[in-house]
Amino acid sequence: MKSLMTGIAAAAILAVSAMSAQATTTFNLGGSFPGGFSLDYSEGGIGLNVTGGTFSSSTPGSETVSGGAFVNRGSDGIGVSSGLIENPEVDGDHSNDVAIFSFDQAVKLVSVTFSHYDDETQSTDFFTCLFTGVCYVPAPDDEFSFLADTDNNGSLNLITTNSDGNPYVFSPSPIGDLFGIGAWDNNDDFRIASIEVSAVPLPAALPLYGAGLAVMGFAGWRKRRKAAAAA
Repeated sequence: MKSLMTGIAAAAILAVSAMSAQATTTFNLGGSFPGGFSLDYSEGGIGLNVTGGTFSSSTPGSETVSGGAFVNRGSDGIGVSSGLIENPEVDGDHSNDVAIFSFDQAVKLVSVTFSHYDDETQSTDFFTCLFTGVCYVPAPDDEFSFLADTDNNGSLNLITTNSDGNPYVFSPSPIGDLFGIGAWDNNDDFRIASIEVSAVPLPAALPLYGAGLAVMGFAGWRKRRKAAAAA
C-alpha cells in the first residue's frame, strides 16, 4: 500500500512538472482575410475568438465595455474600427478601442506583440522647423490598456491604461479565459500581431491528486480497522 501511494504521488508530481514545462502557444493574428465582427483561431488545442469593442473610462472600476466593433485583419495583425471614420488600428482617437480575446479554456497570458507600435512622428513648431531644419520628431510612446475578467463573470474589468513594451511580457502572468487589449489616449494606436499563452496545468492533474487522496483515505480506513480488531 505504501508503495502504491508513493507511486501515485510521484505520478502527480511528474504530471504537473511536465505540463508546467510545456511549450507556450502563439496565436499569429494576421492573415489575408480582411476581418469581421468575430474571428476564430485554433492553436495547440486551444480555441480563441476575437471580437472588437470600446471602453468608456480610464479609471479601473468605473469602466463600461461595449462590443460590436469591426475587427480589421491584415498581414501585420489585427486592429479595431468602432466607427466609419476610425482607422484600422486599435487606437484611442474618437473612441477607445479594445480587442477582446475569449479563449475556450483557462490560459496563462504570457506576452503580446504589436505592429505599428511607437512608429509615429509629429511635426515641430514653425520656428524649430525653420531655423534647425528639424520638422518632425518621434511622437510620444504608444501605450496600451489591459483588461481582464477579474470577477470570472464574463465581463472585462480595466486593469491599467499605460502598459508599455513590444513585445510586452506579462509578469506575473494573468490567468483566465477573457482578456482585452485596448488604447485610451489619443496618440495611442497600434495593431496586435500575436498573443502568446500557455494552458493552465493544474486542473489536468486533479484526477491524479484525487486518486492519491482516495488511496490515502482507504489506507487510513484499513489502519483504523486493524486497530479496532486488535482492541
